Amino acid sequence: MSYCHIFIKSKLNINILTDVYILVRKLYFIKKLKDMIDFIKKHKFGFVLLIPGVIAGFLYWKYIGCMSGTCAIQSNWHTMVLFGGLIGYFVGDSIDDILKKRKNKLEKDGTL
Repeated sequence: MSYCHIFIKSKLNINILTDVYILVRKLYFIKKLKDMIDFIKKHKFGFVLLIPGVIAGFLYWKYIGCMSGTCAIQSNWHTMVLFGGLIGYFVGDSIDDILKKRKNKLEKDGTL
């Protein structure tokens, strides 16, 4: 076997390995994407109420917030928006848990 045949054969093997690597990466990405979609579906009310929480935090800072600047949370709009978003997410996630428990209870009782 000549050097040229070995070079061509090794180049083909590298191309095959590269194609396999790309396929594995795509499959891994698809799995992670499905996991992310499942996470979003699981916490949908939390994410839905995150936006009104952020808006409420900003409006609270704008109209009610601390004017003297000595209040740690209320004097800065960045912290108030973050705080409002967290509260919105937690309220939405709590609603989601209550609805899931109610649905599981109804399925367990056989009324659904």
